[in-house]
Amino acid sequence: MLNDHVCKLCNKNYASRQSLWNHNNKYHLKITIEKSLKSNSVGSSKSNSKSVTESVHNDTSEYHCRHCDKVFKYKQGRWNYEQKCKNKLSSQEIIELKKELTEGIKEIEKIKKQLVSKKINYN
Repeated sequence: MLNDHVCKLCNKNYASRQSLWNHNNKYHLKITIEKSLKSNSVGSSKSNSKSVTESVHNDTSEYHCRHCDKVFKYKQGRWNYEQKCKNKLSSQEIIELKKELTEGIKEIEKIKKQLVSKKINYN
């Protein structure tokens, strides 16, 4: 029965004990730890736990694609999208960019040495 597995913090119903356990670990684990640490010094109130629960459920974490400007609510959604993102560089493109970067760094170091030998401050 659906009402057999109810979250004690936010009253959401779940079809299985496992679903409720997943929910608690995702949304309430931090709250549970914080409450147990604070319970010795501060009495907990129902209204206080509700506001904390709401702030966790209204979490606005954003996961940005590492190849374009697309934003995702869930890390898994970002990961799935990144596998097929059209802006994703190929392995060969990455190797070529690394070579160009290395050459650029070597050129900068060469110029710095020339400036130092001429006693010119480059900073």
